[in-house]
Amino acid sequence: MNYDNLLKNEQLNKILDDYNKAIEKRSEYKLGFNIFSLVSDTYKKENFHSEIIAEILSPNANSRPASKHEEGQVFLEAFLDYINVDKKNYQNDVRVINEKGTDKEENGRMDILIQSNTHAVIIENKINDAGDQKNQLLRYYHDCIKKKKQVDAIIYLTKNGKKSPPYNNWLESDNTTQCDVKTIEEIRNIVRQMAAFDIKEPSLTLYKWLEKCINQSSKEDNKFILKQYSQLLKSIRGFILETDALKDYYEYIAKYGKPNNNERFGKLNEGLIKMYYPTLLKEKIEGNSDWNKHYCKCDLYEGNGNSALMISTQENTQKYFLEITFSSDTDCTICIKDISSKGKKWGLDNKLNSNEVFKSKFGNKQKKNGTDLWQYDVKYQLLVPDHFDALVTEIVEILKIFNPESKESKNSL
Repeated sequence: MNYDNLLKNEQLNKILDDYNKAIEKRSEYKLGFNIFSLVSDTYKKENFHSEIIAEILSPNANSRPASKHEEGQVFLEAFLDYINVDKKNYQNDVRVINEKGTDKEENGRMDILIQSNTHAVIIENKINDAGDQKNQLLRYYHDCIKKKKQVDAIIYLTKNGKKSPPYNNWLESDNTTQCDVKTIEEIRNIVRQMAAFDIKEPSLTLYKWLEKCINQSSKEDNKFILKQYSQLLKSIRGFILETDALKDYYEYIAKYGKPNNNERFGKLNEGLIKMYYPTLLKEKIEGNSDWNKHYCKCDLYEGNGNSALMISTQENTQKYFLEITFSSDTDCTICIKDISSKGKKWGLDNKLNSNEVFKSKFGNKQKKNGTDLWQYDVKYQLLVPDHFDALVTEIVEILKIFNPESKESKNSL
């Protein structure tokens, strides 16, 4: 065995070892009897996490959402202490607002805004790896400055704390904001990257703040809820470890090809199809230059041992979602469902029925397991990065059928 082959084998063995450890951790961190997972699967979405975090932070009835924990500013002050922001500046008329709109609708909504009369903290939630809107943090920062509030910190919350705001993409040509080197540097100095859970001990984690809240809470019901939410965040850690190992395996195959021992690497191969391809597709779609013009929401969904990518979109007053699933390294199914209202039989409006692009791709409705739906199968060599990018382009083209207008002309978030 030559030296190059030895290195490749060592790399492959490490990937397999990391994956097996990740599977063990994910089993260890399994949610089990958890109130958040019992209620619905919405805990996989950013908005859900924003609402929970805002509720914990909310100190009084003037916040949105209004405080229900009845412990005043205990949790808020624990948070401000944790991120090293002076809590003395958050005593007068302090509010915590979920989905705070800016002065101009096209400038978007802040996931969470903590504000007093003169100071503010912005929390941007990317726990489920949502893409960054154009100059997003820059717009939020300017909105606060315009209202004469000093921005003490911008918390950039992600799964593992590794992702950074796209400073290099902030453009001086953006008509909605002022962007210069000085402003970018001001924002860099107040951005704090925070992880949902402690992956390789980042400096700030949501999980550690929740531990402080649990220790400081005087109500057993509140402690129970905080522990349940902490457990939910802990389960995210197992997902990260597993997808990181699968990413390494995918990159190894793209460079060296698939290993011959299918029995030994069977679980990794299965993991690529069931988990990593939907995860990679979400990442690539949200990074596509046309994506922000045509999408509403993009979420991963896990069920029956498989993952699917759900892309919700809107055409006029009807809502649809695309469901993308993988069955092999070459086979992908794209399915469309009408979710306009509960109890309504799935169907397509006249506009879509008359759309030649739609008809050429989806054809007539089908019946599957007693359900009407529209779908078609596509084949790509998914282990080849260029082919995966071609799949991304095809899906974005489908989205244009539903949302032909640019998102920049009518803000949907």
